[in-house]
Amino acid sequence: LPLEDKEHMPPKGKVQPTPEEVTLIAEWIKAGASFTQKFIALPDSSWLRQWAVQHFQPRQQGLMAVAYPAASGSEVAALNNPNRLVQPLAAGENGLSVRFFNRHTFTKASLTDLEPVYASVAELNLTGMPLPPDALEIVAQMKNLQVLHLNQTELTGASLSSLTALKHLAKLSVNGIALK
Repeated sequence: LPLEDKEHMPPKGKVQPTPEEVTLIAEWIKAGASFTQKFIALPDSSWLRQWAVQHFQPRQQGLMAVAYPAASGSEVAALNNPNRLVQPLAAGENGLSVRFFNRHTFTKASLTDLEPVYASVAELNLTGMPLPPDALEIVAQMKNLQVLHLNQTELTGASLSSLTALKHLAKLSVNGIALK
């Protein structure tokens, strides 16, 4: 429905889906709107499968293979909240991706709460978070970490020295920090 229509969802003034999201939903409905259908089971010619292959490739291509211990689904679910997203890097992989939101609620405990899955964390995004001085000492305990985003944090280059303990760290993003 047009945005001006009274029945339009989401309502005017709310975040609207992108054209790609609208197409994705329409294609999903055309394919039967199944909540259990796996993308891999769709025919190669399916638009949904082609979209999934583009968007759900493991994000760690080119990085070393690490044997991540499996975290239980209940462990991962318990770590998710409105300010933190913990999810597998890709279907069937044990490595986890962790991303934080809402800098106003971030505390040291936001990181230490992850302790049960430290060894499974492959990617950690702390962009924009107000990191305490000892934050990277906590991050260094995530021994299998390969990708770390520290963009727009108050850290300095000197504080990065504790990351030398991360033997698998292959990508470090430090845009907007003082590298003095």
